[in-house]
Amino acid sequence: MLCAFAEEEAKIAETVGKVATELKVKKLLSDFATKEGEEHISTYNKIAMTAKAEGYADIEAMLCAFAEEEAKLQKL
Repeated sequence: MLCAFAEEEAKIAETVGKVATELKVKKLLSDFATKEGEEHISTYNKIAMTAKAEGYADIEAMLCAFAEEEAKLQKL
């Protein structure tokens, strides 16, 4: 009985370890996605401002709309 209990405990510990590792990986991926999203928004905002300064209002509107969508997706 004690051997069976020990085996079950070992399996539980292994599972907990795998879950903890998966959570760490998910956190790293989430952090990476957040950073990438912020960089994309920043880049598109810079492009939009440059386009506006050069008189391309339609490009600015397109890029601003895209940046807004990126921001919404990032919050999901």
